[in-house]
Amino acid sequence: MRIADVRVRFFRYRPPNPLVSSVGSRRVRLLCLVEVASTSGLVGVGESWVNFPSWVAAERHATVVEGVAPLLVGHDATDVVDTHHRLKATLAPVGRQSGITGAVSQALSGVDLALWDLLARERDVPVYRMLGGGRSRVPVYASGLGPQLDEEIVRAQMARGIRAFKIKVGFDPVEDYTQVARLRHMVGEDARIMVDANQGWRTPAEALQAIKRLEPLQLDWVEEPLPCDDWEGMARVAAQSPVPISAGENLYGREAFAWWAHRGAFTIAQPDVTKVGGFTEAWAIAQMMPAYGLAWAPHFLGGAVGLAATCHLFALAPGGIAVELDSNPNALREEVVEPPFPTQVEAGCIMLPDAPGWGITLREDWLAAHEVAWHEAWQEADRSAAQGPR
Repeated sequence: MRIADVRVRFFRYRPPNPLVSSVGSRRVRLLCLVEVASTSGLVGVGESWVNFPSWVAAERHATVVEGVAPLLVGHDATDVVDTHHRLKATLAPVGRQSGITGAVSQALSGVDLALWDLLARERDVPVYRMLGGGRSRVPVYASGLGPQLDEEIVRAQMARGIRAFKIKVGFDPVEDYTQVARLRHMVGEDARIMVDANQGWRTPAEALQAIKRLEPLQLDWVEEPLPCDDWEGMARVAAQSPVPISAGENLYGREAFAWWAHRGAFTIAQPDVTKVGGFTEAWAIAQMMPAYGLAWAPHFLGGAVGLAATCHLFALAPGGIAVELDSNPNALREEVVEPPFPTQVEAGCIMLPDAPGWGITLREDWLAAHEVAWHEAWQEADRSAAQGPR
């Protein structure tokens, strides 16, 4: 079985409310699907991260079509790991030279996910079982809350049996505390609460002051307290913080995670399968973290394909805490696939199906109605995304 074609497609959805973090706000959500077709007629599907900024679709299209696809067509579709390492070795110098290391990694992620889906479909087995995993129950936590707490969303997640929640901080210190305290009051003392600063604090001193202010609210972790390229500052915060520190959604490749882990720059690693280099890279990172005495909790805030792949990763690798599940309405996750997987949550868990590949069935009618060309994908986006952090 050889690779016959590589396609990249974009889909657009406008949620009822903008998504706000300390990085910026978004009024439009995008989904980037990467499809790898084989000479046998099968198609594997992956997802590449295009959350922010809105114009990232133009770059992603160019990188996949011009940079990645020519290296794939005609090659063996079954040797996924070897293909991953070949692509990574070829494209890494391109990313460094052009200053788009992250963009290359995100494009590679979509292709890698599609190749694993394709191989498992060819073998008629779920990805996680093909690779030796046996856990079919995947615990999730509700994220995407705040910065102004929506109590209706929290109640809806509690009704699904979810007992762990993550809320945005990194804004006004008093308001941060007020909103986290509201969440704690709603969910009770037995629930787990995490906060995500989205790189909102500038210095270790500022971060530590904010963390100590929030500590009485019994936090499980504080996510990305400092800019994602400040590993030295993160190591200082992690060493002095009374609350565990998590990071990794903006790190690329297992080498970066090893560097940060070796230097104590986080307590909990958060690889994202749609950003870090794909399933192959995230799997290596998840297996690596226990050797450093660290836990991992996969980051994800995208569509149905990436969520499904994240669940397979969790079922395969030991040491994971829970899978991130965005609490906000998102048709790119909920309506793009036939239910129940991965949209249904029972007793705080997603159940992995026995269907081959990622186990999802895409709704082609919905995709056709919401597909946009790469140069149209961001035209309706809120231009505040270009204005930088709040």
